[in-house]
Amino acid sequence: MEWTENYIYFYLDSRLRQVFYIDFRKNKDFWTFGEFQGKSENSTHLLENPWVNSTSKTGNAPFDQKFYLILNVAVGGRNGWFS
Repeated sequence: MEWTENYIYFYLDSRLRQVFYIDFRKNKDFWTFGEFQGKSENSTHLLENPWVNSTSKTGNAPFDQKFYLILNVAVGGRNGWFS
């Protein structure tokens, strides 16, 4: 994983096998990118943007500050793939 102020980039084994790339844009924040603003039920908005008053200059709030990233690599289940 590479994380800079401009993008988050995931790859396997080498950069040639790209898995996920997202660039940060000032004009399209993550709230808009995730299309959360359009979620409603019975004409009531289900979610409000918690970063509406963010002072982020990069447009990548909340990922423009330190936090912990937890990666879950659990495997299991009873669907025929694992016994």
